[in-house]
Amino acid sequence: MLAMFVTIGRASDDDATPHPKTRGMAPILTPFYSPETGWGGVASLIMYWNADRSAARPDTASIVGIYTQKEQMLFGLNVDQYLLGDRLLIKTGLATSNWKKTFFGIGGEPPQGYPSDFEEEYFTETLKGDLGLAGRLREGLYAGLHWSISSTRIDPVEDAVWLAGSDLPGLSGGNVSGPGIIMTWDTRDEAFFPTRGQLFQAEYNWFTPETGSDYDFEQASADMRFYFTVFPGHILALQGNFVYLAGEIPFYRLPSLSGNGLMRGLEGDLYIDRLRLAMQAEYRFPLINRFSGVVFIGAGRTAHDRRKLLEDPEIAAGFGVRYTVEKNKKINLRLDIGFDEAGDRKFYFTLREAF
Repeated sequence: MLAMFVTIGRASDDDATPHPKTRGMAPILTPFYSPETGWGGVASLIMYWNADRSAARPDTASIVGIYTQKEQMLFGLNVDQYLLGDRLLIKTGLATSNWKKTFFGIGGEPPQGYPSDFEEEYFTETLKGDLGLAGRLREGLYAGLHWSISSTRIDPVEDAVWLAGSDLPGLSGGNVSGPGIIMTWDTRDEAFFPTRGQLFQAEYNWFTPETGSDYDFEQASADMRFYFTVFPGHILALQGNFVYLAGEIPFYRLPSLSGNGLMRGLEGDLYIDRLRLAMQAEYRFPLINRFSGVVFIGAGRTAHDRRKLLEDPEIAAGFGVRYTVEKNKKINLRLDIGFDEAGDRKFYFTLREAF
């Protein structure tokens, strides 16, 4: 995703305090696995540095390329740079992808008249972007305006009979463009592997034909993360995530209950709808040398009506192992095994923490 996020604010009293300089680079070439992609390879270069500010949230630049056995491809570039002693943050990036996805129906239900094991595949070609400006209200708290834009092309596979004949919004692909507001509250002690503090991010966007969008809808989201050091090296991490959409929503923009670190153990895109509420907890503990372990559990639901969000949530849980590939910032490779309520398991092998 192309992203630019600029923050300007008045310096706090500790801005003049000298901070230790740090810089590093983590080139990584590794295989990965998820139920949605199968095996794949990721080439990544993560660089970080700081000059006149705390090293807790360093300036970063990352390049990533992904290719999977399902012939999915993604290329991304992101740069976050703080200037003027944390009074100015410029956040830029670019991502383009060609991804094969599976459609199971809306709300965890197959289309009317189709069996419960219904699924059809389709391809998306997407270019995404953001451009924003925000001011620092106080230490760690930012708020401001931004613009979101994406262009997507949809290609159902040859035997996707229902998708090919459906009038589902978004089947023709198109552009989504419009303004929004964003707020971030960040007190974490580290960006890559927090051991204490919290991160809260809220966002609201509206997309209309007047702003260059082919679809007229609104989207709001909130993500809350809390980190506690229980014992030295033992971390309790908590996350709550909420997404709301209303209007003419392209189906490929509907939030999924699993994926992106959420609800490990569930089939990706099995549960999609205009509302999502998910919560998860993870306990992280050291093992030996560069190895560490985690156990996790999550609960969540997607729904069309907000009154049903708390009814009969899906549950997923599991455990995993971490290997530190960059010791200074503790950038980890992770292997997770997640289970759904029926006991079916899913494997995940990738880079960095789930949240």
